[in-house]
Amino acid sequence: MLDYMHLCIIGTYKKIFNNFFDSKNWNKPYYLKKVINFIDNRMSNFSLPNSFSRKLRSLNERAHYKANEFRTLAFYLSFGLFDGLLDDQYL
Repeated sequence: MLDYMHLCIIGTYKKIFNNFFDSKNWNKPYYLKKVINFIDNRMSNFSLPNSFSRKLRSLNERAHYKANEFRTLAFYLSFGLFDGLLDDQYL
């Protein structure tokens, strides 16, 4: 059985976010590893509602993220986190 969580969230969104921080993409316009601490500081200033089951961890811990954390990052926080850091075409 194919499901949304494993195909889309863990498959696609995890790959997208890992590409933003993968050092082999250092020359790409979407490379964000050099500002990962700045993004983590921005993320710590966000308040998530109690209905969100997981508090988002540092992007340095994204290898251990659960699907819920990638979903929160992709659908709710990405525009605020990456505003001014990524061109609109990558948001």
